[in-house]
Amino acid sequence: MNRNTWIVAAIGAVVVAAIGLGIYFALPHPTQLTGDPWDYTILPSEAPKDWNLTRQGVITPHDVALESAERSLPITASLSLNNMEQLYYAKYQPPETSEYLDFSIQIITYKTDADAAAALAAGGPGAGWEKVGAATIGDESRVWHFVNVDPTISQNIYRVDFRFLNGVASVAMIGTAHVLPNADEPMRYARQILEKMRYKATPQEVKRLTAARLPDLRKVLLTQDEIAKLDEKLSGRWQVDSRFMPQWTPTDQLSSPSARELLTRLGRASGYQMFLVKALSAEEKKDNISEGLFQQASGYKQADGAQGALNAMIGLEQGVESPAPPQVGDKTRGWSALLTSTQSDGTQITLAVSEIDFQVGRFVGSIRLQSRPLAEAELTSGQLENLQLAVKFATGLAINLKAVEK
Repeated sequence: MNRNTWIVAAIGAVVVAAIGLGIYFALPHPTQLTGDPWDYTILPSEAPKDWNLTRQGVITPHDVALESAERSLPITASLSLNNMEQLYYAKYQPPETSEYLDFSIQIITYKTDADAAAALAAGGPGAGWEKVGAATIGDESRVWHFVNVDPTISQNIYRVDFRFLNGVASVAMIGTAHVLPNADEPMRYARQILEKMRYKATPQEVKRLTAARLPDLRKVLLTQDEIAKLDEKLSGRWQVDSRFMPQWTPTDQLSSPSARELLTRLGRASGYQMFLVKALSAEEKKDNISEGLFQQASGYKQADGAQGALNAMIGLEQGVESPAPPQVGDKTRGWSALLTSTQSDGTQITLAVSEIDFQVGRFVGSIRLQSRPLAEAELTSGQLENLQLAVKFATGLAINLKAVEK
């Protein structure tokens, strides 16, 4: 090779290297997953056509302590839950005519990368499964295939477990050998989850709050442990309501145009909300009144913006606002009502509903508490008990907000 050829080759290598570095630096390189596990899941719009999301839920360390996790997981509960922060699970059901039988997802976030790595190392589906050689997904991964001992059944089960930073995800699929001949399809969904982890490691709303010198609002909402200390009756039973996943409420995505305009003008940075339900048996409900809790917190750039937002809140539309609400935070508004509705079978039920909205500095907090169906003789006492507990929860949330107010 002559000198000119060497020069051309060297220039080409430099150009290729520069392109490679450009691609590398263009990709996000997060150091920790700080989003909720369900931020990274496969959405119904991303699942196969006509598949239905039939089950999803959240399991927390509080739930694990109550030994409720094992009964709820659609994927074999073999991954270690030591030092986990949150676990999300989802199950999709294919159409009856489909050759697919199941599609399940599980995503767990841990306190540290080391905790996640230890969990993956300790995990495994157990007897009857074999490891499958495959390209690595994320920081490390395992691909499993269930060994079918009955030659008359043409069916495959594949499971992909992978770790990225402090998160561990599992994807499992069951189908006939015709539609699921290998692990390619569950691996494709695992890579989709990985991409979301990579690009959504830190929620956009956390970035907005940080820019406004406000904390992550998820950390100020009442935890299950805090709720248990405030509720005197079967208090450990409060759990995240799987029908309504906890979520951010970005100001620019609020459904009402007038609300978006007003709250943007008032300097609302963002908000976060959560529904919880008290899991009780029919017998336990007889001695318990409240069973549905909604809590939310919003952060504003200035305290006068938070006050303006509180003044504009509609509250419990079907109720009458209290002229002398209990004092919570800097300013409080409150509602309480007995609401009657007709069930699908034609029977009527009456619930007590209480709402407490309040301001603490640059924050606005809300608590809405709903009772179980009340008998005629319980209406007055049930409404009062429900309101009293709502005030306790609101006071607890106000204390959390006050602790982070700068």
